[in-house]
Amino acid sequence: MKKTYVGFLVIGLVLLSLNLIQAQSIVINSPNPTIVVGSADAEELVIGIDIMNISLEQKEFKVRRTMLNSIDYTSNYFCFGTSCYTAIVSVSSNPRIINGNSTVDTTFSSHFKPNGQSGVSEIQYTFFDVNNPQDSANVVVRYEIAPVGISKISNVASLKAFPNPADDKVTLSFTRSSLNGKGSIELHNMLGSKVYSQQVDDMDGTITISTENLKAGLYFYSLNDGGQSTRPGRLTIKH
Repeated sequence: MKKTYVGFLVIGLVLLSLNLIQAQSIVINSPNPTIVVGSADAEELVIGIDIMNISLEQKEFKVRRTMLNSIDYTSNYFCFGTSCYTAIVSVSSNPRIINGNSTVDTTFSSHFKPNGQSGVSEIQYTFFDVNNPQDSANVVVRYEIAPVGISKISNVASLKAFPNPADDKVTLSFTRSSLNGKGSIELHNMLGSKVYSQQVDDMDGTITISTENLKAGLYFYSLNDGGQSTRPGRLTIKH
């Protein structure tokens, strides 16, 4: 008799799992987290996120915004469908109708204004079926904002760091656009303070720096090449 009960229990759990899988009707076609790198002096950073209704029927969806980590004095808002909502709105009011059979909707966008501030903000967006809120999917958008001092961008010069994450040292491989003007490799912390700088005179090469005296966390590295800086790269230091 006990074996029979156990058998029924297993079958019930399997059927429940299948029902939960079938109930999932929305898929987010973006990495989780989705990372957006920008500069503190950018007016606005925008990232679009595509969602898909994989059910067989037309459904109405809304989106909920949840702040996981916020940089002070910055602002953000989102658009979904034909509506853009103000910064004080966390849940969309107008449902978005999406057809079934793997129909893709491309109307959602996340907007972030650094307002001169640097750091990391993480925002979670949860898309859910209006008639069945448990049928949902979420994605985290991570805004990594570099200090203003490294905002000018050169499209020719390049700089890469390895290993990344780094422990006690990191190697930076650089390529300059020309030998006109001075070149230097710089490292900034999340507060925008320069924690390392070294002049480079060659057209390309590598340098290895010690990170033993730097606190664990996120840093931005760049190559200042004749007055312009490469797009800031992200370096994580773990001790």
